[in-house]
Amino acid sequence: MSVYKIPTLAEHYRSLKFCPLSKEGRGQINQNQFYWEFDMKPSTFSKIYTIHIVWKKSEIYPNIFVLNQEVKEVSKTRTIPHLYDHKKIELCLFYPSYNQFNKSMSLSKTIIPWIKLWLIYYEYWLFSDEWKGGGIHPNLDKIS
Repeated sequence: MSVYKIPTLAEHYRSLKFCPLSKEGRGQINQNQFYWEFDMKPSTFSKIYTIHIVWKKSEIYPNIFVLNQEVKEVSKTRTIPHLYDHKKIELCLFYPSYNQFNKSMSLSKTIIPWIKLWLIYYEYWLFSDEWKGGGIHPNLDKIS
């Protein structure tokens, strides 16, 4: 028996409203899922990225997408590292098999800062063609 209470979808959703990095967002929730959309500027010199989070009750972790058209255009000509889906620009922020994230963890303390880091690494990669974020690249043949 776990001593940790697993937050409900509503509690995860509500936490995004108070997270300094995502609190200006907007979303919707029902008993089966929620989505949250917000803008993030990872550094002073960065572009503003629109982030879309979807978390279905039936899923172990949320799906995170970058909605900016210019990122989608880059994906057409270059293979962006650490994506689960190159057409939808679904971010790979952690390696699921290593249990780096679970439903009991706060989105505002894990996923949201990880999005910011991913965007910083992405911008560096755009100019250097070198991914500085480390990690394991997902096997896209099995995921997509």
